[in-house]
Amino acid sequence: MKVIFIIFCFALAAFAQEKQEEHEEYENFTTGQRFGTWGLNTIVPGLGSIVIMEDWKGARDQWLLFGIGAGSLWLLAAKGGVNTGPSSFDIGGATLLIFGPIFLCADIVYNITRSASYDKPKYNNDYKNFTNGQRFGTITLNIIPGLGSAVIMDDLEGAVTQWAFVGIALISLPLMDSKYEIKFIFALNYFLSTMYSINRSATYNKSENILLGKHDGFHLSVLPNRRGEIMPYLLFNKAF
Repeated sequence: MKVIFIIFCFALAAFAQEKQEEHEEYENFTTGQRFGTWGLNTIVPGLGSIVIMEDWKGARDQWLLFGIGAGSLWLLAAKGGVNTGPSSFDIGGATLLIFGPIFLCADIVYNITRSASYDKPKYNNDYKNFTNGQRFGTITLNIIPGLGSAVIMDDLEGAVTQWAFVGIALISLPLMDSKYEIKFIFALNYFLSTMYSINRSATYNKSENILLGKHDGFHLSVLPNRRGEIMPYLLFNKAF
């Protein structure tokens, strides 16, 4: 019976060691991949994040920053630039002129930092992602911006981003000169919020990227004690 128990301990130790080696085989992105991601994102925002890193969050953030910046400059051009007439100060045009470069610069900085710092995720084997029904329900509830993301997916980032679209529209109200501009801004922001909701709900994954594997850090060894008897020892060692 003791022999069977020792064999069992050896088998369990080998299994734990195999799991530990699997974890140690984890390889992060190389410097070349990070430079490639940054380069592709410079040409087309988000392209490198998707193609090289499969980083949909980084791509979405870049689309948001670049979209607001480029959209502001596009609205400014459609408006005919900043009205510099002596009659009144063009607050709307000045705001668009400021927002455009700020968000475009933020996109550049975000691309650099995200490409340099984003790590390849590892997921727990027991991980269960959102179902298609949950994703569809999230998109449906997000008719009220952010509701489905907060209630079903517990995705605070997705909800806050949608609220930001609505907030930008509300902040822009005093800057608009006519009802047509107000309707256009609301329609544009609601459309962007809807597109973001569909993409976010379809691609957002449940947060379970735990770096510790199921047996990571545990080592089972079979060693003789002070009396020469073979005994199993379960140790835990983890470096941070």
